[in-house]
Amino acid sequence: MALEYVKSNKGADLLVVEGYTFRKEKTINGKLIWKCTEYRIGKCLSRCHTKNGLFVKRPSMHNHVPDVAKIETRKAIVDIKQRATSSTDGPHELVATATQGLSSAVVGQLPVFRHLKQTVRRVRRVNEAPMSNPTSLDDLSMPVEYSTTAGDPVVKELILKCQQARARAYCPYSKYPVGAALLTKEGKIFQGCNVENASYGLTVCAERTAIQKAISEGYREFCAMAINW
Repeated sequence: MALEYVKSNKGADLLVVEGYTFRKEKTINGKLIWKCTEYRIGKCLSRCHTKNGLFVKRPSMHNHVPDVAKIETRKAIVDIKQRATSSTDGPHELVATATQGLSSAVVGQLPVFRHLKQTVRRVRRVNEAPMSNPTSLDDLSMPVEYSTTAGDPVVKELILKCQQARARAYCPYSKYPVGAALLTKEGKIFQGCNVENASYGLTVCAERTAIQKAISEGYREFCAMAINW
């Protein structure tokens, strides 16, 4: 029978045997020596040996009961990390889908929902996976390379201009002022703010205001936009 493994929190292989997990201790003449993962905390001395994917020595007696739920929890976390690199679902939707159908015992051992979403974002950042389609503000995440300005004076001016535009927003209904600053290829900056209307369909967002102002004055190519809310 093929050996079964599950990943640790740090990505190392753990050997799974009858509800117990073992961590690789050392290698002797091609033989892998595994020790129980409860060795430090529970002082469990159980060991087993494998070679070429087969047991050379079966696990010795444990001093604790098996924890199948803990193993399934590790598998669930691995599944979430794998989905993070292959799916474009937002973190909230991805975690909700991945944890659907898990037993209450497994769910009870998982990190809190917020931390699982942070795990998704971290995995995507490290693996440069496709950005997700955000379904809420909580799902928005800015890559580090796009969140630093390194003192660029143009970026600083854009930020200042969009902050100024925000102060002119007309939003008596949402009470949510937004400002935008649009930089054209020629170096000209157009400001825009959100303008609300009792007729919702006539409401214009800050970005559209800035773009419409630029288009109306003959500009068609743009380099950057700053938004402040």
